[in-house]
Amino acid sequence: MSRPRNRAVFVDVDGTLVTQGRLDENLAAWIGERRGEGFEVNLWSARGQAYARAAAERLGVAHLFDAIISKPTEIVDDWGWRWTRHVPVVTRVPRRGKGAQLCRTKSGEPDLLCGTK
Repeated sequence: MSRPRNRAVFVDVDGTLVTQGRLDENLAAWIGERRGEGFEVNLWSARGQAYARAAAERLGVAHLFDAIISKPTEIVDDWGWRWTRHVPVVTRVPRRGKGAQLCRTKSGEPDLLCGTK
């Protein structure tokens, strides 16, 4: 059973879009690049939709997102958790410049420039 490659990205608020109380500028630039490549970009938070929307508006980046939603607490899917095999999880946002390295998705394709913490 093969799954089509969707072009959708989901971005978390706390610790991701916002780190140490500030907008992660590298991530915001990457989001803009993804949108330019035709990706649907969604913002979500375990704290809920209103929280995510308020954060995006406060940071001036709400325009970067196609949808702002709550992070799911339950997922109903005929694939169960198998769908996650096809979804790379990026835990480190892309970083440009010195010290950046090429990262790969689960499929092995070159994808992101990532930095180190």
